[in-house]
Amino acid sequence: MDKQEKKQPIRELLARLPGHKNWLFALGLAGILLIGLSDLMTGTPPAAEAQNENDSAMQTEQMLEQRLEKLLAQVDGAGEVQVMITLENTGETIYAQDSQAKTQEQTDGSSVVRSSDRSSEHILYDAGTGSRALVETRLEPSVKGVAVLCAGGGDITVVKRITDLVATVLDVPTNRVCVAKMS
Repeated sequence: MDKQEKKQPIRELLARLPGHKNWLFALGLAGILLIGLSDLMTGTPPAAEAQNENDSAMQTEQMLEQRLEKLLAQVDGAGEVQVMITLENTGETIYAQDSQAKTQEQTDGSSVVRSSDRSSEHILYDAGTGSRALVETRLEPSVKGVAVLCAGGGDITVVKRITDLVATVLDVPTNRVCVAKMS
């Protein structure tokens, strides 16, 4: 099939369209569709951003577990160690904001009334794929609880050392740390 044969059905379709208004309408519709598709392809959907935060929290959780296992394995009498950490949240992102204050003064004879109005907007930057809010601070997830299984978990002094160490390293109260003997 050569190019002439391929163009034939298109020419027949276009010949059926009366007037130039249909051409303009078709071009306008095609332009709108292309703009819509480009927005879908370049922007990160909110569901994907939430998934990225959850993945980040899981990675943080796994990294903390691995580091804590290596540390606790060095405790005298602990033996083999397994750690499980649960996080309270996925962290928090604080965005840079531009704030503007407006102050108004009114005088009603003997007194002055002042009112102020603050408004703030996120500062945006172009990331090559569209405007995004500028991140000022990223707060890491907080630890909800820690479970430690170890071979030396039957010895109360080992349990005390591990509990104190975990509470200090992760900045959690000791009632959120559970140490048990590994079977």
